[in-house]
Amino acid sequence: MEGMPEEQAAGHPRFGVNQKQMAWQPEHHRLFRCMMASSPLLCLMAILACIAVTAGRCGFAQDVVNREPALKAAFLVKFAKYVTWPPMAFADEKAPLVIGTLGQSDVAAPLAEISKRRLLVQNRPVTVRLATRPAELAGSHIVYLPATLTHEQRSEALRLLQGRHVLAVGDDPAFLSEGGLLRFTIDNNRLGGVVSLTAFHREQLQASSELLTIFKPAD
Repeated sequence: MEGMPEEQAAGHPRFGVNQKQMAWQPEHHRLFRCMMASSPLLCLMAILACIAVTAGRCGFAQDVVNREPALKAAFLVKFAKYVTWPPMAFADEKAPLVIGTLGQSDVAAPLAEISKRRLLVQNRPVTVRLATRPAELAGSHIVYLPATLTHEQRSEALRLLQGRHVLAVGDDPAFLSEGGLLRFTIDNNRLGGVVSLTAFHREQLQASSELLTIFKPAD
């Protein structure tokens, strides 16, 4: 992504996203693996670019039929560039940046593909943690809590993550009021989002101006 124009590298969440629910099929895994083999970061940005054009102008647009999870996974990785963590959030300068998700997460499949590649963000290797229990998210830096979680599961996870310098991302309308930092939103079939600067301050995280031009402050 280095050297690419910022608008192209970052993509933009205001892409049209078909909200028709479809399963992540085996052929989509094969497509994702093929692209990731050549360049993981370019693969993620290619997905964003593909979503921005019509199927007639992008041959594999209809192959990435479950657009929303792939786009969310791409942004979870991209957030690592636009957020600054305090030094105490990492064991040392070479410690990995951990992206976690919990339960039956819609981003689990694309994140699992990312985990197989040697991806570096801010000179740190990126690792992915697919947790089945909230306690397994300990040590994560970015955590996505899907809408499939119950209120109790989400509340427990947020309680355990608070004060640990974690960028907690979710979908539920009440996510920010419950303590989350960033919430994805859907508006006219377009993916966007809002952030809580109060929660960012609480977790001692710093949001870049680039992030705040894409995901608008809610407070």
